[in-house]
Amino acid sequence: MEVTVNGIDHLKNTLDYYADIDTILLVVARRLCEVGEPIIQSTHGHHAKIAIMMTNDGYVLQAEGQDILFIEFGTGDMAGATSVLYDQVPVSVRPGSWSETHAQQYSTQGFWFFGGKMYRETVPHPAFYYAYQAMVQALPQIASEEFKP
Repeated sequence: MEVTVNGIDHLKNTLDYYADIDTILLVVARRLCEVGEPIIQSTHGHHAKIAIMMTNDGYVLQAEGQDILFIEFGTGDMAGATSVLYDQVPVSVRPGSWSETHAQQYSTQGFWFFGGKMYRETVPHPAFYYAYQAMVQALPQIASEEFKP
């Protein structure tokens, strides 16, 4: 009696391919950041430094600048209005929180003056949330492209 086993080469090749899964996951993480970066750039690029940074665990999409929280989360009456969209928001993002420790115009009077104009709020522009949504939507396509032996 003779026994023949077929397909062992395919199994070995597949196992060899996935042996380096950390490298594949890094590529997926980088590509996801590349999806979100233009969205962040369009909102924050004129006032902040936007970068995709490699970390010990993968990649992060980072924006660094003084006005990011004001633009992302709004100011005055609208400060923190979109914070429910995020997993983690600084606890200081709420109406009047910045004013309490700075000029105190809004926290004491409910408005502030800038450039000769009275403001009660600026509307949030949640670019990081929109970038996150785009990255989640892109994940199945990117994963299917990268996880093919």
